[in-house]
Amino acid sequence: MRYDHATDEKQRIRKLVATRFADPDKLDIARRDNVHLSFAAGPHRCIGEVLAKVEGRIAFETILRRMPKLTLADRNPKWRPAMSLRGL
Repeated sequence: MRYDHATDEKQRIRKLVATRFADPDKLDIARRDNVHLSFAAGPHRCIGEVLAKVEGRIAFETILRRMPKLTLADRNPKWRPAMSLRGL
């Protein structure tokens, strides 16, 4: 039996995310229970977490204020498969 680390790790991460959110594959920017897994926790917590969240908030608020008619090109965006970083 061949051990495929990438596939095994991907399955482990999917299980972790699936237990964290009720519908992990749904893009929900208004999700209330929004403690990000991406910034880790404990001694490994990202020291730039607060700055990243503030920058993201400012960026999205600015984009939406400057482009009030902005809409999604596709009403059902598809996640791109990736091991380390999810994207649309």
